[in-house]
Amino acid sequence: MRVEVAADADTVYGMISDHRFLSQIDGTFGSVRTRSVRPQTSVSEETISLGGRAYRCMVRHAFDPPCEHQYRVIGGDAKGSSVTETLQAMSGGTRITARIEWKTGLLRGGGRILEDYSRMLERVKSRAEG
Repeated sequence: MRVEVAADADTVYGMISDHRFLSQIDGTFGSVRTRSVRPQTSVSEETISLGGRAYRCMVRHAFDPPCEHQYRVIGGDAKGSSVTETLQAMSGGTRITARIEWKTGLLRGGGRILEDYSRMLERVKSRAEG
């Protein structure tokens, strides 16, 4: 999925890589509790709501600002899931490309997971451009 945002890559990266910030503008990320922080990684306990279901997860974030933010669910309800957000500077803004591999079991959420994630990126776009 792709979203183009009329804002610089540093601003956009700061928003999408901070799940605490996202929890304030969107319901996708409910509670976020940081457990460990290192220079290029962090681990947090998060409640992630996608496809009509709330997943309690232990999440490992990997940072490569302002180019890529990746998070992998290392424990909890959606263990083995991952999301990679790649940012590309372009004329007049930034393109976000999100690759989502969400492990939910059979027939849970399906296309609604992508819809919910897309809606969250649209809210980031509105905030960054607003």
